[in-house]
Amino acid sequence: MLSMGLERVGSREHPSWAVDLPPALGSLLLSLGILALSRIPLSFVLKKLGGSLGFLLLVLLIFPLAYPGKDLDLGFLALSSDGILVAILIILRAMAILVLVFPALGTSRFDVTMKALRRLRVPSPLVQIILFTYRYLFVYADQFRRMGTAWRARGFRARTNLLTLRTLGNGIGVLLVSSIERTQRIQSAMMARGFTGSFRTFEDFRTRPGDVALFCAIVAVGALAFLWRARIL
Repeated sequence: MLSMGLERVGSREHPSWAVDLPPALGSLLLSLGILALSRIPLSFVLKKLGGSLGFLLLVLLIFPLAYPGKDLDLGFLALSSDGILVAILIILRAMAILVLVFPALGTSRFDVTMKALRRLRVPSPLVQIILFTYRYLFVYADQFRRMGTAWRARGFRARTNLLTLRTLGNGIGVLLVSSIERTQRIQSAMMARGFTGSFRTFEDFRTRPGDVALFCAIVAVGALAFLWRARIL
């Protein structure tokens, strides 16, 4: 069935999914290989990807039903082979990207990653925004949890009514106002400690032959996938 669908789609004027699928599968395999080299437990990755996998499952369920050209008749249900191929392609590409997030951010401390971004000439204001956003998301999430505990202690129960919306709106407003005040205090404290806009760590980056070889291998695989997709190879 899959080969028949590939032949039908490949014979049309729009881009052939038969050409797109192998590079996407190769990209996913490359991402899994990098994940294996990083030694991050697969169980940890699957646990963190639970929500994303659920969304991709919806894509696999919806596209065959919503895509035009119902050429697969199952008796009680008509599906589109084009929709199946498009859904598979989206899932392969999305998983290749999501899997790479873990080796990129999970193999070193966050402050070391930020320093690496600066060494790659990423603008300092952008790096600072990322760093402070990561740090204070947890602070404000904890503060919002404490607010929720206080609401429940006073008998509040979340429901689908105007009172719930008003209470949540007030809570978010208080959180925003307190975050502005906290930001001003943090800025004053950092300036008092001589902060100049650059973060210092004990890490000293040195490029090793293995790093160069791995970089060249990844670039070569990416170039091959691009050339394959462009039908140059």
